[in-house]
Amino acid sequence: MKEGLAQNYTGQVFNDYAAGRLDAAGFVKTMQQVIQACYAN
Repeated sequence: MKEGLAQNYTGQVFNDYAAGRLDAAGFVKTMQQVIQACYAN
């Protein structure tokens, strides 16, 4: 796992889902995009 993945990348996605700003499908799609962006750098 890339250093800082949870803290710097996926943490906000989990927060948005918990706050109701993302539904389940949006959570999965956003998580995939964030992880791909993290590993692309």
